[in-house]
Amino acid sequence: MSWSPPRPVRSGPPPRGRGKGGGGKMLPKALLAIKRYRGRVRPRYADPEGGGDPALAEVLIRLYREHLGRRRGELEEALTSLETHRNFKLVRGLAELLNRRCEFSAPELAGGEGGSITPQELRDRLFHRGYVTSQGEREAIIEEAAREVGLTPEEIESLFWADLEEEQLLQRFDPPSPGELLKQYNLSLTQTLLFDALRLEFTVRGNFKGIFRQIKRLGLMYELRASDPDEGRVRVEVSGPASLLSQTTRYGPAFAELLPVIIEAEEWALRAEIRTPTPAGKIGPLPKKSTPRTYEFSLDSSRRDLLGVEPSSVSEPERFDSAVEEDFAGRIRHIMPEWEVRREPVVLKAGRHAFIPDFGFFLRRPGRREPVARLYLEIVGFWTEDYLRRKVIKLREVAPEVPLMIAVDKGLSCSAEEFQPKLESFASPAEVREVIFYEGTLPLEPVISRLQQLAEEQTKGELGRLRAKGLSLPDKKVIPLKELAEEQGVGPEVIRRIIEEGLATGTDRFRLIGEKLVAREALKELRAEIEALPLLDDGKSRDYFKVKGLLEGFDLPESALRELGFKVEWRRLLPPDARVIEAK
Repeated sequence: MSWSPPRPVRSGPPPRGRGKGGGGKMLPKALLAIKRYRGRVRPRYADPEGGGDPALAEVLIRLYREHLGRRRGELEEALTSLETHRNFKLVRGLAELLNRRCEFSAPELAGGEGGSITPQELRDRLFHRGYVTSQGEREAIIEEAAREVGLTPEEIESLFWADLEEEQLLQRFDPPSPGELLKQYNLSLTQTLLFDALRLEFTVRGNFKGIFRQIKRLGLMYELRASDPDEGRVRVEVSGPASLLSQTTRYGPAFAELLPVIIEAEEWALRAEIRTPTPAGKIGPLPKKSTPRTYEFSLDSSRRDLLGVEPSSVSEPERFDSAVEEDFAGRIRHIMPEWEVRREPVVLKAGRHAFIPDFGFFLRRPGRREPVARLYLEIVGFWTEDYLRRKVIKLREVAPEVPLMIAVDKGLSCSAEEFQPKLESFASPAEVREVIFYEGTLPLEPVISRLQQLAEEQTKGELGRLRAKGLSLPDKKVIPLKELAEEQGVGPEVIRRIIEEGLATGTDRFRLIGEKLVAREALKELRAEIEALPLLDDGKSRDYFKVKGLLEGFDLPESALRELGFKVEWRRLLPPDARVIEAK
């Protein structure tokens, strides 16, 4: 006879966490809960905010807490008691996710010599003694083994099969909040549905580099259907190599892995074709002689609250590939403050594929959504002649009206002198001019020169339009140039030139002081108020701080005093002693 105790017999549904397709964050396919209607399919999402779902999630989380230190089988039985014919997929799906936050292990009992023994070690020790022929012989062997390891016979019996899954003890549990658990369930449900997707198409704004890096890592093919740099959106269709030959769901798992990166974008919308669910509600291989059907699945960022994934752009700071790039961006921002500098700003369409430049420079006008001028810069690190050749050829596929420069560190390969003739052999003169060779530090001069050229071209165009349209100055005491620029949708410099050329109606009523137009009548009024201030003990000066208060009332800087015929005379800095006197 066998002297080992019988294995525990488990009743009820199979243990959770062993179903097909349950790896990663996906759920076993048997737990996929969906609705199908008129050619569309969608998951039966849990409601993280209301209804009975948060209460159910809280009950499950509490069960796991209460079973710390207890057998897994006991926990499974408690979970089974919560299941009904309506909610069993939800209960098992939530338990699947909670199990991934647990640590189960077989118990170890301390021996007489201060050590410990595992169930496997105990079985090896007992089986080594051979087969037993009677109950008495069995009990004798167990008692002998118990003395050797310093345990009681009862502990030996208990430990023998303790490493079976249902006998393992719940040692650690990292509890989520009910809302967090339900949102993770919804995300996992969506990923599980995508397991049987034939193809996936999505539109995103933001997180471009993360998305295309993941596409490449997963070995997927993609085609850039559309790109709108002004809106910062791209539309991408993703498939796999075998999709070109036949309809296949083999790339579904890769689509599922791509999903979390897509929904980290600021805005997103996706559409997928899902292989026909079987009549039983499962998704997968169809019975023989069945006619394949596809269902459409769609989801967008307006339902972000269901999935609990926040846009990466909200929390992630600007990142640079090197200190050289970070220094370059800082210097450009300091010298050209009117230009917005952004790292990896947009996806440009280069044929059927995506091209993400390292930097984008954008000139904006108040009141206008889109930038009025832009420039993109791609920085090449280590390179070869062939690499640079392919890079320039790829540039040709970007729309010709998009200004794009390449900066090449000649210290990381052959020198510019060696390469320039070769470059000219396959690139147009315009393309050659857009390639910058440098050593060590990214050069500012060619980039700033190009930005100034673009800004001047924009200013000329705006000047021409405003000259033709005309500008009438409102009847105000003080008019900031920025305010007029916002109204006209042009730069402040354009307004300044129109004023200086005397082309604005009513120009003779104003004086241009700094960045503001000040009515001549207002200047007379302000001068009269300053003259009305009492003279100080020297009989010729007035209190500086009182004069400054009058200037602030007209929202004018201290530099306006010279236009009024006054100047500031500082006698000492600490404590401050300044007076306003007539300018001679």
